[in-house]
Order: sequence, then C-alpha cells, then structure tokens
Amino acid sequence: MEAWEAPERELVAQEQEGRKVGLGLPLGVMGLSAWMLLMTAMFFHTWFEKFTGLLVAFMGIGVVHFLPRALPALRDVIGMPGF
Repeated sequence: MEAWEAPERELVAQEQEGRKVGLGLPLGVMGLSAWMLLMTAMFFHTWFEKFTGLLVAFMGIGVVHFLPRALPALRDVIGMPGF
C-alpha cells in the first residue's frame, strides 16, 4: 500500500459522509414542508377551497407545460419546459 492511499481513502469516506448529510437535510426539510402543507389543508381549509386550489394548480400546470406545445407564439414568450 502506498503512503498516499490511506489519506485518500479517508477523504473519500469524509466526502461520502458529507453527501449523506447534504442529501438528508434537504429531504428532511422537504418532507416537513409537505407534512405542514397537508396539515394546513386538512384542518384550516374548506372543501370548496381545497377543490378550487386543485383546479387552479392544474390550470397553471396546463398553461406552463402543455399550452406552449400547441401555441408556437406562446412558446416564444415563455419558452418550452425541459428544452
């Protein structure tokens, strides 16, 4: 074993540990945010508000993702997602 291999292995182990923390922390924050959004929707909004929010969200997805595929003029203004 060369003298430089031991410190290199230690650095690789430290990088892998940093990746676990670097991935786990944002996923934890995303999970907590989703949980808070679910609890807010469940306990503080009426069925009408939930339904209209869902409709507005689907319309927004349609305008941003699907409508530019059908209207080239709109595609020039807002671009094409994923391209």
